[in-house]
Amino acid sequence: MDNLQQIWTKLHEAQIGIEALMTPQSTESLIQQLKQEEQKRKSYTKWMIPTALLLAVGVLSIVLFSNQFSNMSIDIWQFFGLVLIVLGVVWMIGQFVYTQIPFQESNHEQPSTTFLKLAYQKLQLRKRLTVWGSIIYLLLLTPGILMVAWVNLQKITGYLGIVGLTVGIMFGLAGYIIQVEQRKFDHTYGRILQKVRQFLDN
Repeated sequence: MDNLQQIWTKLHEAQIGIEALMTPQSTESLIQQLKQEEQKRKSYTKWMIPTALLLAVGVLSIVLFSNQFSNMSIDIWQFFGLVLIVLGVVWMIGQFVYTQIPFQESNHEQPSTTFLKLAYQKLQLRKRLTVWGSIIYLLLLTPGILMVAWVNLQKITGYLGIVGLTVGIMFGLAGYIIQVEQRKFDHTYGRILQKVRQFLDN
């Protein structure tokens, strides 16, 4: 009988916890947490778009200047290299914008479940992109840089070693960035995701 009473008490406590989780106050608090984290994210990355664009323009300017200095036109390798670098910049900006949680005035007019479901999907996608987004960016940027530099690289003795070293450094850097981004994501959004999932499951 005592065991049954203990089980009943635990079930009752769990039920109270679920009900507390689903109150308007708790969902509003959860939404405010998400909003604060998104504002921090925007403030950290507000210079990302102009910096990325300046990087692309800078690479193009260097290529044009070096080719003009040596009386050469842009060859097909350099052209495709520049295209890959630009695509990498577009990808980096695009995945940031696409995974933003849309906090608008209209959010207050829709049910909390609808908004939290959208936020959960965006965060899950963002978590996956800490890995796959970095890999895609690497696969665009590394060949792009090598293609742009290929004409001048061939003039250097042992240029294949330089190519191999560059690829190795880029992959090592990507691995490090992926680990850092995953730890940062889990630290920032781990508990929030857990709360949102509990709310949606119930």
